Amino acid sequence: MQSSHFKPRHLFSALLAFALALTLVPMFSVSAMGAAPDPNVLDLSSPPNNGLDGAVGRFSVNATAHVIFVSGTDPITITGDGTNSGDGWSVIVTDATQINLAAGTVIKGAVGEYALASDDAGEVTISGPSSGTPPTIYGVNAHGIVAGILKITGHIGTISSTIASNGIYATGDLLIDAGATVDEIAGAECAIFVGGAVTISGVVGPIDGDDFGIYSDGDIIIRAGADVGNVSGGQRGLLSGGNVVISGTVGSITGTGSAGISSPGDVTISGKVVGGITGAAPMIAASYAVLDYTGLTLTGSDPAVSHTVTFDYGTLTPGGDTLQTAYLAGATRIPAPTAPGYVAYAWYDNPDLTGTPWNFAADTVSGSTSTLYAGEIIPVTTPSSDGGGCNAAGFAPMLLALAAVTTIAIRKKP
Repeated sequence: MQSSHFKPRHLFSALLAFALALTLVPMFSVSAMGAAPDPNVLDLSSPPNNGLDGAVGRFSVNATAHVIFVSGTDPITITGDGTNSGDGWSVIVTDATQINLAAGTVIKGAVGEYALASDDAGEVTISGPSSGTPPTIYGVNAHGIVAGILKITGHIGTISSTIASNGIYATGDLLIDAGATVDEIAGAECAIFVGGAVTISGVVGPIDGDDFGIYSDGDIIIRAGADVGNVSGGQRGLLSGGNVVISGTVGSITGTGSAGISSPGDVTISGKVVGGITGAAPMIAASYAVLDYTGLTLTGSDPAVSHTVTFDYGTLTPGGDTLQTAYLAGATRIPAPTAPGYVAYAWYDNPDLTGTPWNFAADTVSGSTSTLYAGEIIPVTTPSSDGGGCNAAGFAPMLLALAAVTTIAIRKKP
């Protein structure tokens, strides 16, 4: 007869099966649930909370305004195509100082809202990817990027804005890193508008503003090794509240309605402006030092600055180089160049160097062309000029008069 009691080996088998079940249940549960979303990644193609009002982790959604607020100090990575939602999503980062943009990211700001903004008054870094499709940022009736002190690294595609707004708007400085590339910056008012200084060390494509290409309350510095495309503005190409230093390469600089470059300080060009500087007055500043004049063409679109003067150094410079330049400003006065190794020259209106030397502060020329010939060394004086400005909220505009400029220091690059 078979025994009816439970044998020990049966108990062991039952316990083993139960233990195995306890092991497998949580494993299958986690797999079914899926991995938790990364709290430091914002996917604009699938906005938090399905784009409905409310907070999810460090994200807070305003569905009516189509704005996503990002809190917390940890670096944030933004990915996805925000245009999939139709109206786009504006992103406001309140505390983080490092914003990483993944390849293929498209940030389209909601109508009337900044596309990408930082509330931090200190320095914030926006980094593009090192490979893949560069991200795009554009504001619709509002600025593209807004920050305090803004640093750009990596590769970013187009930064732009429409209707009375700026592509980049920084209340402090703008720094484009030596390893950075920005394909294009455009603005319906200014392409770049900053309350501090602009320093470009990397590669930037065309910079085009309906009013101003670059407006800076401080210095505008294009460092050696930087490569910048054409800079243009409906009024001024470069407008600086400080000094302008171009040590790198720029395609061309154009200010259609006013000046190519205007500054109350000094303009120093030791690099190249390949396509020249063009404006009603090509340059307006307190003084100029163009250290490689052989690669620079100045063109004035206003009849008052459209005459051409040739400065003939004769044997006083190697090779007897000549310089052709347009009038910088004023109806009939012309700029006076200098050359390396010389304090200055006296200039005469005849090749025999007879008569009274040319007085750049008082003498005028007539006709469309003229030639001045270099003679003895004399002192050089430089003129003064006032400031200039761009219309943008938060900054008092500076108004630049087209004052006559009588002196330009032009030195041949060693």
